[in-house]
Amino acid sequence: LRPRVLATRPLPWLAIAAVLVTVLWIAVEWTSASPTNPNYTKMLNAARSLQVASRVIYAAKQARGLLPPASSDPNRTGLIGLEYTPITTTIGDLGSKRTTTSPDFTAALVGALAALHLKPGAPVLIVLSGSFVGGDIGAVIAAEALGLKPLTIASFGASQYGANNPEFNLVDMLS
Repeated sequence: LRPRVLATRPLPWLAIAAVLVTVLWIAVEWTSASPTNPNYTKMLNAARSLQVASRVIYAAKQARGLLPPASSDPNRTGLIGLEYTPITTTIGDLGSKRTTTSPDFTAALVGALAALHLKPGAPVLIVLSGSFVGGDIGAVIAAEALGLKPLTIASFGASQYGANNPEFNLVDMLS
């Protein structure tokens, strides 16, 4: 069998095609670029505040010997609870709990609250279940980042992997 000889394009055609593809790519990037969110600075500061809160809570749990297994909280946020304790209320999904520990989640909460166009100083009622510690703390941080006045109602119980440690529950974490 003889190898096939494939037709080749002259070099100028390849250069023109490369330039056209590059121009098209730049045009698509330029036209689809979204502007920076007007609350970007507040979102960034809220995300950083959650990181600080996470470090404080992690250190407090560590000092008391109350950390969950590393497999439950691999990012060492301190915002993941135990699988089961006497105050565990229901079954919980560990992946969902981890999602709310992300600083990006808190930033997204700032964006969602900002979309409500509440005036600074307005009271905001936040009901905290204890099941999603990252979301609970993130919601309070988000409200404060927008200059709102968070009023909280917190439960003592929590589902699996939430604030379900009787020795260090949601009330302890919030304080």
